[in-house]
Amino acid sequence: MEKILWLTNLPAPYRIEFFNQLGKYVELFVIFEGNRSEDRDANWFNYDFKNFESLFLENDYKKNIISIRKVLKSRKFTWAFNTDYSSINGLIFLGLCKLNGVSVILEADGGIPVNRGFIMNKLISGVMLLHSYYFSTGKYTDDYFFYYGVKNEKIWHYRFSSLTEKEISRNRLVSKSERNENFNILSIGQQIYRKGYDILIDAVNKLDIPIVLNIIGGIPSEQLLNRISVKKKGNIHFFQYMDKVDLDRYFRSADLFVLPSREEIWGLVINEAASYNIPVITSDNCIAGKEFCLKNNIGLIFKNEDIQDLVDKIMIIYHDKDARYEFSRNCSEINDKYTIENMVLDHLKFFNFEKSN
Repeated sequence: MEKILWLTNLPAPYRIEFFNQLGKYVELFVIFEGNRSEDRDANWFNYDFKNFESLFLENDYKKNIISIRKVLKSRKFTWAFNTDYSSINGLIFLGLCKLNGVSVILEADGGIPVNRGFIMNKLISGVMLLHSYYFSTGKYTDDYFFYYGVKNEKIWHYRFSSLTEKEISRNRLVSKSERNENFNILSIGQQIYRKGYDILIDAVNKLDIPIVLNIIGGIPSEQLLNRISVKKKGNIHFFQYMDKVDLDRYFRSADLFVLPSREEIWGLVINEAASYNIPVITSDNCIAGKEFCLKNNIGLIFKNEDIQDLVDKIMIIYHDKDARYEFSRNCSEINDKYTIENMVLDHLKFFNFEKSN
């Protein structure tokens, strides 16, 4: 049985589901850089570890070096996965694995190349090229790797998801009777600048159609609330964190899902919206928007931070019933491919591929 060591940042719910499923087929040990973060609701994290061993690092790099060394000495690992190479813990992990003869794979959900200057680009490239293979979610993450000198033959693709087959089967059973009379727009995400909710509010203010906007994921700032026009104050609603059970009814009543992020390394809520066969609009600086939404024709992309372009795209979805139907149908066709089970399968295929070479 393969012995896999994995470094990740936090016990995100979709990661734990993936680790629990992967742990059925390999001997898995996961090192977490932390147990929670302040910008996430405490209920969001998942500590239901079933099929893998784990270790939580501390805010003490000397102790972390000792802890990682102990894990590496405890067994002979086949592969190590590094999902946070840019952190100090990620660099420590990479170095210790290399010293112990364990090949390290860099796995990225997404990536946006940024020119940080010649010296910094060289440093990033140097660290990145110390990895043996690179796991990518698709073309745009490939481009991120290429930017830093990674060779195409070293890249392995996997399907990134936060949903199990069972969840997708349940979610796709959406009754039309559950739709609202108003055009219902849904968005889910943290109340932080990067998520672009000021852009979405400004766009909705310009819409002259019967609309309801539900934004779920945190408490909005007074500054954001003050952006809402007088005419739209009764039509825009904010909600704090909800689990999947509570989110279900909001997904089922939505006619459109909008993710207005200024930057999104992936954007798993797009996968989740698609599982309900809901058309999606997102910015062109969202990797899932380009790799998942645009590629599979399940919605539209607007120019990042362009409020009028977002307004125009919403109006296209609102007026064009044929387009809405096509996007929903395409969601149904792609959902079964993007599951946690297939994400596990893509990793297992890599292990078998390497054994045969």
